[in-house]
Amino acid sequence: MADFYIPQSYLETRVSAIRSFFALPESVADNTDYISFDTINAADGHAIRAAFDNDPLFGAARARFTYDPVFTQIRIKRGSPLIDVTAKWFQQQQDVWVATGAVPANYYEEILSFGGLELTVFAVPHTIATPGLCLQPWAKPFPSVIVETGFTESLIDLDRDKEIWKTSTHGGTRVVIITKFEVTHRGTVMGDVYFHRLNGIGGISTHSKCTLFPAPYSDQQEVFFISLGEVYSGSCPEGGNPDTPLQLNITELRQMCREELRNNDLVPDSDDRLAASGSL
Repeated sequence: MADFYIPQSYLETRVSAIRSFFALPESVADNTDYISFDTINAADGHAIRAAFDNDPLFGAARARFTYDPVFTQIRIKRGSPLIDVTAKWFQQQQDVWVATGAVPANYYEEILSFGGLELTVFAVPHTIATPGLCLQPWAKPFPSVIVETGFTESLIDLDRDKEIWKTSTHGGTRVVIITKFEVTHRGTVMGDVYFHRLNGIGGISTHSKCTLFPAPYSDQQEVFFISLGEVYSGSCPEGGNPDTPLQLNITELRQMCREELRNNDLVPDSDDRLAASGSL
């Protein structure tokens, strides 16, 4: 009797591809940090996620799974020191706020700060999202601030991540911070950090961009500010001023990114020229 080829099912092929992705040696430089699948309906998206319940490969990869029902897309990112660098920086900025009295003394009792936790309760049904880091006031149902980093993940897909927080949290998410790295034709790495201020569905959102690499030829500290009201998702503790500015030190983020890029044998754009001139 002849052997007949029986193709794997639609779901099995994708689950197999994801398992192979998780099994790759961790190497951001080799583009092993991100995978996505388009045209996935909600039932299949959730079935694919369920296939990895209690899967040791999923945990070992520190996987961040997103199912986006608006774009019918699965997006999966592997955690790494580089992918987590902006989250680590932001946590350090919070410590500075507390130490300098910029936030209430009981800040960490009122604001949850966590990363890599899969969230499934959203205004748009069937959404699954796993932010790199988020802040969430205890009294609020949704995070107020989201922090993400992408290397292989395209800026388009990172922007789709941002749209989840804009359209699916009833206006609860006020700020999304995205760091995006991009390899240049010279093999160096450019980097930008985007600060998105959200105003919910139909609202006018604004964004600012700070360039990390190429680094500026200046020793001046570069900073950005968000507000206490944004961290508390529109309300503040009694006696607090929602307009209180909270500093984010971009210069420190640049240095942390520089160190992690070098740890991955990557050269931040402009660093090669600075080194050649003896300025670095």
